[in-house]
Amino acid sequence: MSPFVGKMDAVAGLAGDIEVFMVQVQPATHVSWYKGSKKITKQEFSILKYEERWSGNFRELIVKNISQGDCGDYSVEARGAKQSAKLSIVKDKNQTTSALRSKAGPRKEIAPTAAKAVGRGAPKMMVTAAENTDAFATCPKSINGKDAGIEVFECVMNDASAECKWFKGSQEINSANFSILKYETVANGANRKLIVKNIRRQDVGEYSAKSGESKVTVKLTVGAQSSSGSALTVGDLGLKRRGSFAGDRSKESAILAALEKAKASNKKWIRHPNYLNLWIMNPDYVAA
Repeated sequence: MSPFVGKMDAVAGLAGDIEVFMVQVQPATHVSWYKGSKKITKQEFSILKYEERWSGNFRELIVKNISQGDCGDYSVEARGAKQSAKLSIVKDKNQTTSALRSKAGPRKEIAPTAAKAVGRGAPKMMVTAAENTDAFATCPKSINGKDAGIEVFECVMNDASAECKWFKGSQEINSANFSILKYETVANGANRKLIVKNIRRQDVGEYSAKSGESKVTVKLTVGAQSSSGSALTVGDLGLKRRGSFAGDRSKESAILAALEKAKASNKKWIRHPNYLNLWIMNPDYVAA
């Protein structure tokens, strides 16, 4: 199957302006761009001239401050397949690629051609696909954090220019949805980070990193864990309950009265009202 969906078109722009080569590819496909026979890299060309960008299943090459020397053949390569197109300069703004695309309206992805089943009359099966992690060289890992602490999810992209979006559940983490005092995203080369600050119980749950069609889901937990990775239960901790006094108001009142008396004692540690062998810090303790 070809890595390309559709064909890359030629591009025309004004001198000194910006234009964009774009091509749609199969999900999570990595591409390389060329000017003539020379590969476009940060080592060979300035980011002030060329910039590579991912946008969904589209791969884009931005050509900036166009000059006569930039005109000619450009190509995009993926998995041994290659497409080429030319960049030229025009004088009429209405004939630039940007203007023509604007008139055509929002671009739409072409539905990729599905692979055909092998064999005549092969039965159709519905298969639940595992997460596609092709875009990631190193996937983020689940983290067990500390209350009020800071933790960092980290991953490394196969393509340093690839876009990586972070999600809390189904909600994208961005400045519109969350405060920077809670979440901060960092991109440095191929490295991507999600910093979770001042962790609270409501921050616990599933997080995911998405790049194109690739996705990795991880979890943030808070508190002690057993050797299997699951949260510790009362039984795991060896705690002994006093018993259930639900509905017995006299005993409930007695326990609450004892707790208030212990708090008033200004002792730093007091016995938990529900467990015989658990001591907790007195919330009303004041250091002498």
